[in-house]
Amino acid sequence: MAHEPSLCDAIRASVCKVLLAMSKEVKNKNDLARLSPPLPKVLPDLINQVKEKEASGVAGRDHEVLRKCVQEILQVLHQCSTAQKGDISDMSIHAASDPTDRRIEKAGIVESTPIEYSNKELLQVVHGYLTQNCLHKAASALQAEAGIQGNWTGTSLDKIVKVFLKQQHQNCANPISTLPPLSLKSTHCCPTPSTTSSSFNFATRLFNRSIVARCNLSNRRFDVGAIYSRFRLAKTLRDEDSHFLSTAFLRDGESMLFGCADGCLTQYNLNTLEKSWSHEMSSSNDTGISGIRVSRDNESVICWFHDELQVCPLDNPGHTMVSIPEAYAGVFGNFNEHYILATSSREEDYCRLYDALSQTEVQTFRSQQARKTHNDNNIASFHPEDNLILSDGILWDVRCGSRPIHWFDKLFEGSAGCFHPGGNEIIIDKEVWDVRKRGLLFSCPALHNSYIHFSPLNDIMYAVRHAVDDREEEEEQTNHWFKVVDSSTYQHIHTQPTDRAIVNFAVHPQDRYVALMHHSDDIMESVCKVYTIGRVKRSVETADGESASTEEDEEDEEDEELEDDSDESEDESSESGRVTTGVGTTVVAEVRVGTVAASLLSSSSEEEDSDDESDEESDEDSDGEAAAVFELDPGAGVGG
Repeated sequence: MAHEPSLCDAIRASVCKVLLAMSKEVKNKNDLARLSPPLPKVLPDLINQVKEKEASGVAGRDHEVLRKCVQEILQVLHQCSTAQKGDISDMSIHAASDPTDRRIEKAGIVESTPIEYSNKELLQVVHGYLTQNCLHKAASALQAEAGIQGNWTGTSLDKIVKVFLKQQHQNCANPISTLPPLSLKSTHCCPTPSTTSSSFNFATRLFNRSIVARCNLSNRRFDVGAIYSRFRLAKTLRDEDSHFLSTAFLRDGESMLFGCADGCLTQYNLNTLEKSWSHEMSSSNDTGISGIRVSRDNESVICWFHDELQVCPLDNPGHTMVSIPEAYAGVFGNFNEHYILATSSREEDYCRLYDALSQTEVQTFRSQQARKTHNDNNIASFHPEDNLILSDGILWDVRCGSRPIHWFDKLFEGSAGCFHPGGNEIIIDKEVWDVRKRGLLFSCPALHNSYIHFSPLNDIMYAVRHAVDDREEEEEQTNHWFKVVDSSTYQHIHTQPTDRAIVNFAVHPQDRYVALMHHSDDIMESVCKVYTIGRVKRSVETADGESASTEEDEEDEEDEELEDDSDESEDESSESGRVTTGVGTTVVAEVRVGTVAASLLSSSSEEEDSDDESDEESDEDSDGEAAAVFELDPGAGVGG
């Protein structure tokens, strides 16, 4: 919606006044200084959007108010980022807020103006510098010979030199925050960032790695980008008799658990897609298993319903070890898995800590300053050392009782939070906070309004936007995806679009697959799709040699054919020794290279000829080792 320039400047000026009022507090000032993109780069661009010919009358007055507010905000942010403020800061602030043509005019005036100064005042400045450095004999000789006064109250020589060097540092193309002692004999210039020595081609990196074995972080970044930017649909699972609500991989990597709408917990074999067993966890017809968590020792599982949480052993799912009422989510402890943290459905109770061995409640964590609205997306989480608890932006220390130790600012309602596996950071929506200083570090836009799932090695984050209700599914048909983010640098790696909203998400314990669950057009039918990590989609060649539509484009039609031909496809897969996927394709060979498998296939014809031999080898060498397989286009030169 377009507005008049005067109205736009009035709105912007009001927003700047709000930011200026917020910056009066030190905490808010630090948060504003760390916003991404930074305000010192955004605010001058807002001023330059209005041309000088449009700034007249009411528009001119509003534009002048906006310019003054921007100058005040820039001064506040500059005071926050630097301890000392010199004349150069004022010059840079005014230069940033002036239009381009006015800055050019000022630069021409300054260039043509002759500069003169008093030699006696310069000698007084030098005399003050000598006195400050305890060179009293030289200062007395200078004072006697030049005939100057000894008491100098103006700007010191040290400050003049620092301002001069700051001007040189400001003109650098790539300024850095830490500098060695600068020299006055030559003009200062920050070093130019060196280009990476790593190759963008995966085959070249793999070949160089076999010759010169060395640690290179850029190689690791390119390898991660090559692997986790490729996802191929491997399997599609649906059950006509069950409506899936949640899923999770077992720790052996060979089976999957599904929580159904009728309250049954079902296990399926990942290779054969056959049902292993099914147990009824709840007798209520209107209560389904909305979430599943499996322990690391693969002995216990947490199933939570709408208002109840149950913990049961995997070898006997019908036996309930712990039942926690009025709880809608739960997690195992990271260090001690017999501790269970349950997120309460009551607004006055944030979370409760239970001991599964003694089947007793250890502690209830409440907050006197409760949030105004209850956050249904919140799931309480443990610190990696289990000494801290985070729930809805509130931090508790288990050793300090039920009293919170810190409240983090939530800039977005309904956002979920969790601890980084490193233990020093907390992620709340897209903001990353420091656990030790409780301050805002930076923002990662890729994590906005998403649930975060970590890979088994904790080096990758999957940001998944789950479907909240049916209305959201209808309104956002084109906004279904999950994103891959590097957990160490918080750099966005890849965005994988999906055709429908994601209801549940799970990561394979060996980091070979990711499982997505969504509802079909019929809300009573749910589908679980398993994607292979590191493999690209393979196009189907027609009889005329033209490339047909890919697997993702034909999902809807082939899913319908899968129901009719499921029995026939199972017979074919058992005869040929291959695992048939949900879209009628076959899983190709996996070649292990260390812990990461690299499959470089030259053509589609060679793939089909080597399927039988490679599948037999992969079955014989199946020892549970993690392998991530990916394909590279033989005609492409860039692998990552």
